[in-house]
Amino acid sequence: MNKLIYLLYCSIIALLFLSFTSCDRYNDTPNNTVSIDKYERELVNRWVDQLVRLGQLSPGMTPPVVARGFGYSALALYETCLPVIESNISMKGQIVEWQGLSTKPQTNVNYHWGVVINTLMSTMCLEFAGINNRQQWKEEFLALESDYNDKYKLECTTDEFNASVAYAKACSQEIIDFAKTDPIYNTITTEPKEPMNSNYPVDYDPPVGKGLWVPTAPTYQIAMQPYWGVSRPFLKRNVDLRPADPNPYSEDTTSLYYKEMLEVYNAAVNLTPEQKITALYWDDAPFKTQTPGGHSVKIYNQLMRENKFPVSQSIESFLKVSMAIHDAFVNCWKYKFTFNSERPITFIHDFMKKEEFTPVITTPPFPDYCSGHSNQSGAAMTIFNLQFGENYIFTDSANVTRDDIDAITKAPRTYKKFRDMYNEVAMSRLYGGIHFRKSIEEGVRIGNLIGENIWNLNYKK
Repeated sequence: MNKLIYLLYCSIIALLFLSFTSCDRYNDTPNNTVSIDKYERELVNRWVDQLVRLGQLSPGMTPPVVARGFGYSALALYETCLPVIESNISMKGQIVEWQGLSTKPQTNVNYHWGVVINTLMSTMCLEFAGINNRQQWKEEFLALESDYNDKYKLECTTDEFNASVAYAKACSQEIIDFAKTDPIYNTITTEPKEPMNSNYPVDYDPPVGKGLWVPTAPTYQIAMQPYWGVSRPFLKRNVDLRPADPNPYSEDTTSLYYKEMLEVYNAAVNLTPEQKITALYWDDAPFKTQTPGGHSVKIYNQLMRENKFPVSQSIESFLKVSMAIHDAFVNCWKYKFTFNSERPITFIHDFMKKEEFTPVITTPPFPDYCSGHSNQSGAAMTIFNLQFGENYIFTDSANVTRDDIDAITKAPRTYKKFRDMYNEVAMSRLYGGIHFRKSIEEGVRIGNLIGENIWNLNYKK
């Protein structure tokens, strides 16, 4: 009898020990969690679709602003879901100024992680839309949110549902607050104080001189986001990647400067039908298309679907491509407004006196060097290459919903490798008449390095 009591006593002590050590080990892990990959893959894909659509159709969504929205939305999604992605670690201490979420899931609560993702992404989309556009999008976002939540409410108790919503909202608010500590906010003088409301600051006074940027035909719009280069990058070393200096201004017809401007002119006057289609396909201008970054994210979302990425892999992959694109635009805008290089149309009209020159693509309102589309494409395609492999045959269908180009121009395009695509993207800017070759090539080179830096962060334990 005494032996039986002794064995029972030892068993109780052992159970208590295991209980205490288990609680200590999983103190940030919610109770009775299930794999996040049990939830349908489309949950993440559909919310990424919404972000792309928002960037295409909302006022104020210039390319840098769109890239910022992707970056912080992806960070919110990744960090919020980490407690149930057991193989991954936080970006805390890896990206600039990020100290991790202070909001932690409670260990005695059963969270529904479908509700968490759904609520979080709806909240981030509304934040990304901006105050002035929020009402326009609220009904659409809430419709998608309800589409999932109506089903999820049948899979958990009311308390579990409410706890999941509260956790998602608390985490998203931390990311939103973090985003607002970005130095770009110090440059905004308009109200509401949001980046999409300050695309064309009237207080910017561009430098004056030969070879320097000036507003261009046909709209002569003042400079777009001239202060964007002060934005906080995810990786400081990404904004420290300085492109080689542009060729020095020269009116000598034998100089590299003159020759590269002449190449733009000759390309425009000898443009083949296929080159024109390529230029228009990759135009990706704001307010009528998904923008360059949106185009890249849309392709990546398509590839995640085709490869049937589970939820956890989609979350990590979305973070990688979004951070790469975000940092590409910060880097690019920093050096655009460092060099302040004139656009080809200015030199061709004013010095070469070829006033008949009209680019296929409207020249955007900011300096030439380096090419932003080339920069972000280089960054995104590096992520694509490292994720799927260099020799990956795929079809880009991102433009099929555009209504600003004809059916032939927006038809899906098939590539045998990602390098073929981003080389085509880069050359489209020469065909379009808006960038000279060195601007394109340096943009791609810097973008490649940015993508590699993002890829090489530590995502796994």
